[in-house]
Amino acid sequence: MPDLRRIPVFVASPGDVALARERVRHATERINQLVAKEAGFLLEAGGWEDIPPDKLSREVAKIK
Repeated sequence: MPDLRRIPVFVASPGDVALARERVRHATERINQLVAKEAGFLLEAGGWEDIPPDKLSREVAKIK
């Protein structure tokens, strides 16, 4: 399979809508499974909770 173009998707919202954030993550997984790989890209969902505290700053965070 050729290299996939990785597209970061930063999921941000207030803390009281954790279920909605989880649904966004699930949707990106389904898109990856159903169409993304064949189309040559891969969505990578992440949010603040995925960034270690020592890596947080006012700069744009890179999601791995």
